[in-house]
Amino acid sequence: MKPVYIILLLSMVFLCTGCGEPKAHEPAHSEEKQFDQQAMRQQIHQLIKSNGQKAYEFALEIRNGQQISHYKGKQVGENWVITDARGKKVMERKDKKVWAYHLKNKEEMTLRQAGLVSPRDHLFFLKKVLGKVEYIQKSKNYGQMKAKVTVDPDKFAEQFRQRLNIEANIPSFPVYEEINIYYELVYSDSQDKKLQQIILNMPGQEETPQTLVYTLKM
Repeated sequence: MKPVYIILLLSMVFLCTGCGEPKAHEPAHSEEKQFDQQAMRQQIHQLIKSNGQKAYEFALEIRNGQQISHYKGKQVGENWVITDARGKKVMERKDKKVWAYHLKNKEEMTLRQAGLVSPRDHLFFLKKVLGKVEYIQKSKNYGQMKAKVTVDPDKFAEQFRQRLNIEANIPSFPVYEEINIYYELVYSDSQDKKLQQIILNMPGQEETPQTLVYTLKM
């Protein structure tokens, strides 16, 4: 997948990729437990705070249907850089500026244009649009636990309005009542509950399903 497509994919995540028809209610698995939203929001806040002062690397896997692309990244506070398998820069943020690289071209972008790129971006976004939270035991052998977090459609619509600078009282604005986007947060099943992966799932209905997998190396 070329870098320009990566930029488009990551930017559109924040807009409306994954909007779809409502799914029928599925009964919770016997190993799933309902989490308190406020507890999860506080947990995400602590993750942002604790990781905000240190540098760490991460791997990014983008699954677009049957096609899979691999990238590497490094986060230092708000700043980050994404490189491809050959070590060439794809995107980079320094302070309030973002650059996208393609061949010999370097394009400057705003933070809004860049969308969600780094793990920190997704944690901030998830904190704002937090919906239903479920805990799932992932693997006792590997000592992992997983939380599945859906995106609240009303909160998502509000973020959509803010991004496009659309007044909330405009009745003609098309608000999606059901969106088919959810996150999975994978932790180490230990006392410190260290965050290992952030997974964004965009199953789609007629579109090709897309998944972003961030594996944190802290």
